[in-house]
Amino acid sequence: MALSEVSSDRPRRELAVLSPVELLAQAQAHRLNVFTVGERLVVRGLANADSGLVDVLLRRKAELMPLLVLDADEREYFEERAGIAEYDGGLSRCEAEWLAWEEVWANRRSNHAGPG
Repeated sequence: MALSEVSSDRPRRELAVLSPVELLAQAQAHRLNVFTVGERLVVRGLANADSGLVDVLLRRKAELMPLLVLDADEREYFEERAGIAEYDGGLSRCEAEWLAWEEVWANRRSNHAGPG
């Protein structure tokens, strides 16, 4: 089944009010890999992914791009973690990248967390 044939699980207006961070969390919860390639926003996932969510992610590219751009240290960490998960862990590249993004985001959250 093609992505465009899948009906949305929720109204797009519900997704449209989410903050960019909440929107990326929704993507992560739906096992979508959202990343940048140059100036492009790329969304990878299963063919049965929530098409409404994918559409909103792509339409809100300008808000999401700054959150997804990795600095040099994050890019190195991401590539290292994805490589380990893929080659040592036996995961597909898509699964390995998804896990690496989880680790990058966890590091960002812990580094930006305020006093408890």
